[in-house]
Amino acid sequence: MKVRKRILVVEDEAITAMDLRETLSLLGFDVGRIVATGEDAIRAAAESKFDLVLSDIVLRGPMDGIQAAGEISRNHGVPVVFLTAYGDWSTLSRARDAEPYGYLIKPFHAEALRATVETALLRADSQRQLKEREAELRSLSSSLIAAREEERTKLARELHDDLGQSLTLLRLQFSWTRDHPQMAAAELARRQGDATQIVDELISSVRRIVSGLRPPVLDDVGLTQALEWQCLEFTKRTGTVTHFDAKFATERGCEAKLPADTVTALFRILQEALTNVTRHAEASDVFVEIGDDDDSVYLGIRDNGVGLGSSQRDYSTSHGLAGIRERAASTGGTVEFKVPANGTGTELVVRIPTPSQSRAAAT
Repeated sequence: MKVRKRILVVEDEAITAMDLRETLSLLGFDVGRIVATGEDAIRAAAESKFDLVLSDIVLRGPMDGIQAAGEISRNHGVPVVFLTAYGDWSTLSRARDAEPYGYLIKPFHAEALRATVETALLRADSQRQLKEREAELRSLSSSLIAAREEERTKLARELHDDLGQSLTLLRLQFSWTRDHPQMAAAELARRQGDATQIVDELISSVRRIVSGLRPPVLDDVGLTQALEWQCLEFTKRTGTVTHFDAKFATERGCEAKLPADTVTALFRILQEALTNVTRHAEASDVFVEIGDDDDSVYLGIRDNGVGLGSSQRDYSTSHGLAGIRERAASTGGTVEFKVPANGTGTELVVRIPTPSQSRAAAT
């Protein structure tokens, strides 16, 4: 059932106020309250939640509609539409300072009232979504900066503690050999064996560090095998059982045609999603599916954990999932969060247009 938008009417002419109540109700809106002064309008906005204020400009008392609208807009963020019999430039210029979402000149017609109110509500909803998006991006940007600094710190620590120490030991081995040219053959062989072991450990460390930055498997074996490898590594690391399934239609050859940025985005999305499972889901099993249909490649991640529950909004706007949405959006894709059909856990579905579909959309 659609929830009716709640409107506060500020009008000091009783007949006009009753006419507004009746007309707005017939148009499907809920007139939550009618007040006659600016002071009463401010109190009403503070006491109850309204989706829109429809206010006359000229009101009885010391405060007019423009002043009241400014207070309500600043303190409560409720959009205001002015209803007035005065269409002169001086009045409209003052009203403009209150940043109204529309004007309606008396006498009004029902269709004009409907169009003005619905346009104002739509604009207010769009601006609200824009502000939420901006706040989310600011939060994500701060999170990314912190994550980058954390990664740099981690890399510096690994270079110093791992590579740095191994290189120091290797240098000591070479220096000792140089300073003892007459050492016994057995001692020389032992020293060379130790140096070889240190070099092997260095190679292993470099591979591990490079793999953390960008796993070579992503370039060596393709997307499907890289995702499967990531699932296996996740299971080894966390103990959470991961079930992987690839459902690419071979006749379409979609996987082979995916651009490098799409492949990277899908790999990182799975990586981030599995991290979120570890942090939030308390799951014993994760189900990962990669495949394609006529116009897109999709990646589904489902767990049997605690689910979204009442924290759905906070969960779906967390830094990790905000990053998933940004990665998908960068390739023209979409992200959907939902509760699985069995009602247990959380499901994440990412869809990214295939190359042919992306070109078609661009043209």
